[in-house]
Amino acid sequence: MEKGRKVDRTTMGVLVVYVCQIEGRPTIKEMKETITKRIEVDTNTKQIKDAVLAVKKRGLLSVNYDTDDRGRSVERFSVKDVRWTNPPELAHMKAVLPKLMETEEAHIIQKEMEGIHEEGQKKGGRLPDIRDYVKYRIKYKIITPVLGGNPDDGGCKLRRLNGKTWIPMNLWMKSALKINLRERNVPVAKTQYLKFSEIFMETKNLVEVACPVAPIAGRPGTGITVHEGIGCGEELECTVSFPTRGFMDEEKFIECLGDSVHLGAKHKEYGLLELIDATKM
Repeated sequence: MEKGRKVDRTTMGVLVVYVCQIEGRPTIKEMKETITKRIEVDTNTKQIKDAVLAVKKRGLLSVNYDTDDRGRSVERFSVKDVRWTNPPELAHMKAVLPKLMETEEAHIIQKEMEGIHEEGQKKGGRLPDIRDYVKYRIKYKIITPVLGGNPDDGGCKLRRLNGKTWIPMNLWMKSALKINLRERNVPVAKTQYLKFSEIFMETKNLVEVACPVAPIAGRPGTGITVHEGIGCGEELECTVSFPTRGFMDEEKFIECLGDSVHLGAKHKEYGLLELIDATKM
């Protein structure tokens, strides 16, 4: 496909479904960036919106609502049928394409998209495309308090289990790394291949942080919420396993783990961690 080539509405439908598949839950703006820069198709926001609406009506996409830093609602889109979202590979697009179009152009687009995707898409008696897992023991130092978000007695507490503070690392870290992965051109949907061990710790270094309630849909905040948190200087230690084939290089992923990672409630302001050790097991 020529760089900067324009495509029709039907072909754009193929592309937006494909982008939702590899990106996970992109916004219209993120779709435009991927289509123009990676697939090298000349398009605009209106054409992408029209294509998204068309394939959404066909039951292929669903809309999800998120909030930005100012508390404003943001639309994100994902592939609706779970058979086509896990794992996010081009092979699954072959089941989607017949519902969108059945023309020679569809086959051309398939070949072009396959060219920008990872190696190893052909199936049949081969090892999985994403494989060769390794495990590291990692240790973080808390730079700004890690806050809890469980409502309790008018405030928000840390989670507890059997008398110990529970840090749900597998959930929190996958969420924390999404921006770092996106910056390294790794689809955020691939966080499903990561596994962090949970942390259960005894800590006496607990703090309370008063935070304003974020505005919703343009309305002002409604008061102050007090969050319980783990104070600065505490260390968090866990293990992480991740694939080195079809994901990213070991060294680059460790770099990703140390790149401005934030955990817990109010993570856009609090919960900053410093990676102080990463040892291969």
